[in-house]
Amino acid sequence: SVLRWRHEPERAVPHLVLGKGPPGGAWHAMEGSMLTLSLANWMELPGLKLKDWVREKRRNLRNDRATPAEIALYYQHYVSHSGLQDNFASGTLVTSLRRVACKPVAGAERGPGTVWEVRGVQSGEAGEGGKAEE
Repeated sequence: SVLRWRHEPERAVPHLVLGKGPPGGAWHAMEGSMLTLSLANWMELPGLKLKDWVREKRRNLRNDRATPAEIALYYQHYVSHSGLQDNFASGTLVTSLRRVACKPVAGAERGPGTVWEVRGVQSGEAGEGGKAEE
């Protein structure tokens, strides 16, 4: 790859990934008999080679193709492998999103200016099944 990934914690952007299902998204809903065209690096995430991960999970890597279930598990594994669990809220349905102006914080060099108000419902492992507002 022509890209080189570097972990630079000082440049991190606080974020949260909200979704109805677990990491892996649409790969969980695809027909199980389908196969990817290849184990190409365009599906890889930084720091975890897809081909190596699939090879480790299988006893015999006969071809360079994977099932949707394998790809979904790869993405789920990546979250725990990379320590990103706190950034994912599965079982979340977003019902509204709006930008809200913030008052400057006393003593802060620079305030956020605006923040996002997210409203929705959490169920399953992500919450207690009630409304969640942040």
